[in-house]
Amino acid sequence: MDKDELIAAAREAAARLGTQHLSRAEFQSATGIGLKRVTRRFGSWRAFCAASGLQPGHSFSDDTIFRALHDAIVACGVISAPEVEPRLPFSRDVLYRRSGSWPGALADFASWAEKNAPDFPYKRELTHRVARRRVRATRAAKDRAQSASPRWFSTGARPAGEPLHGRPLLHEPVNEFGVVLAFGMMAKELGYVVDSVAGAFPDCIAKRRVGEKRWEAVRIEFEFRSRNFVGHGHDPKGCDVIVCWEHDWPDCPLEVLELKPAMVGR
Repeated sequence: MDKDELIAAAREAAARLGTQHLSRAEFQSATGIGLKRVTRRFGSWRAFCAASGLQPGHSFSDDTIFRALHDAIVACGVISAPEVEPRLPFSRDVLYRRSGSWPGALADFASWAEKNAPDFPYKRELTHRVARRRVRATRAAKDRAQSASPRWFSTGARPAGEPLHGRPLLHEPVNEFGVVLAFGMMAKELGYVVDSVAGAFPDCIAKRRVGEKRWEAVRIEFEFRSRNFVGHGHDPKGCDVIVCWEHDWPDCPLEVLELKPAMVGR
């Protein structure tokens, strides 16, 4: 497809959604066009949106976000990210930008529901989940305070990151190998299934849900920080998604899945 055809597809998708804000996920879901075609022609998602006369992402009010979350949970009958997120009328990025993570979204939703949806049928389960998150957050804060003092001198042993509470991986990753392991643990929760992992670029071939009973293959490159992709000399045309622990490349032309917010909620 040439630039004009891609721009026309973006404008048509935005018109169907009734908005001037369009996210990557919504564009893919509405058109079936892979993001690599966009980045090949325009360099970045932001540049593509600008050329199409659109804004990247969506601008939703809190009430719209939490009303949609309420309806999706009621329709599913469970409070579970893999089941609820595909039923939202926007990509999960909207929810995570608002609240940082799925647990954070549930905590914010609980506050909203207390005032705006007092008859929410899963209030008890929601309350328990939010309470458990607060206990974990309090424990983590206490552990961080304790770890700050005393400060021991390094003996040169193998380094580890901050402790990860409630996860089989005891500590935060400190390198790319840790990111690979963390993604393997989180893949199902994040809506991915893994086809294969290799030692050559791209590191992984996986599939993810893009619609009702519809999955799509994506090429994944693992990096500890997203900007390492540049330092390793990789070609963006050979990859669809960078999976990293920390996202430090604001102008990245590829989709980035940052694992840290999903695993530690910050």
